[in-house]
Amino acid sequence: SRLNNMQLKYYWTEYMSIEMSLSNIKTDIICNEEKEPILLIRNFPALDTIARLGNVPIGRIFRPDSHRIVEDFQFSPPVAKKCSSIEGDCPGIQREIHTALHTASQYCAKVGDLRMASLLSSWALRKFWSGPGFIAYGVDGFMTTHRDKAELSAETGLPLHDGLLVTLNLGLACHASFCTRSGKMYTRCIPSNSVLIFDGVLTAHSIDNVVEGSCPPALSEKYPCLREHRLAVLCRQRIR
Repeated sequence: SRLNNMQLKYYWTEYMSIEMSLSNIKTDIICNEEKEPILLIRNFPALDTIARLGNVPIGRIFRPDSHRIVEDFQFSPPVAKKCSSIEGDCPGIQREIHTALHTASQYCAKVGDLRMASLLSSWALRKFWSGPGFIAYGVDGFMTTHRDKAELSAETGLPLHDGLLVTLNLGLACHASFCTRSGKMYTRCIPSNSVLIFDGVLTAHSIDNVVEGSCPPALSEKYPCLREHRLAVLCRQRIR
């Protein structure tokens, strides 16, 4: 398969101004299954990202009293978790999503995986998305294995649309695990200044633990609250 020429033109026009700042970014293809790819973009410009996010409700996110183990029935199956979460209003997040997807698409094209590059390209052009949501984990935070909830087909039992999840990771690193429907399992360390891309509805996933003392110095100096927390900024894109 080949990248659509109009999509390539869109990317180069839209992102030439930030190309130099993205030169140190690395993309790991954790899983290249056609229906359930998992990608991790490292060295994303975190300080620039936070500045563009704007209205991040820091005071409401890092509430010590909310960091307790609870059972959440919004997921399938229900999860046990130790973290706090709220919805936010950050119009600048859409640019971050497009930048991340473009970066991953460009990397895949460079290494010859044109099928994956084309898929990421089509995701970046979507207009429908929800979020962002903010989840803060302390040094003892976790979330057990689950799939994100979605509307299911009465005939097939499968989701009516995919659940593309784009997560900006800031502060402490964590270990996350994934299990695709084909049974393949992966565990990776998700560092700060990274973007994780996968289908949260189809792929089972968990946050196993948070790595104490792993926040990059430049980030912890400017945002002391991130020295002892992992902040995940989540956005979901939809087909409709």
